[in-house]
Amino acid sequence: RAALVKEEAQLQQAAARVERLVGEVERALLELVPAFPVPLQETIASETERLRRTDGGRRAQERLRDVLSVLAAADKFQKAIHLDREVRTVEDGAELEVRVIYLGLGRAFYADESGAYAGFGTPSRNGWIWQSRRELAGIVGEAVEMLETNPEKARFLGFPLQVNTLEAQP
Repeated sequence: RAALVKEEAQLQQAAARVERLVGEVERALLELVPAFPVPLQETIASETERLRRTDGGRRAQERLRDVLSVLAAADKFQKAIHLDREVRTVEDGAELEVRVIYLGLGRAFYADESGAYAGFGTPSRNGWIWQSRRELAGIVGEAVEMLETNPEKARFLGFPLQVNTLEAQP
């Protein structure tokens, strides 16, 4: 009986450590969510909502499943090019529907259908930062057309890229 009591105490200590570690991972992951692209945030909305709940009652196994689901979705997003339609406020204050090309988690380019507005976005800890660059309209339009009409005939395009770490962002 003493051995079983000792084993139970050890298991309870291990479970408490797991609970603590899962909590730390949850908090760290939730701090990164604003830096995720909007389409990814929409995909993982139910998981992040559950991770934000602090009312207790969820087992570590369920919480860890949500963490792993978010990480798997982020990994999948990182490995692909995504085309999305979003409403963006442009430099003259107008709201336009633009087509956005996300190159994984770290860069996006947008342009409206007329080609009058274009720019790029980069993630930061507080969300994405979008900058207008009208000269990108042609290349973004070309890429969108390729993705929408004939991705089998894709070719390299000269997108201006600069790689920054999230720590370097505001």
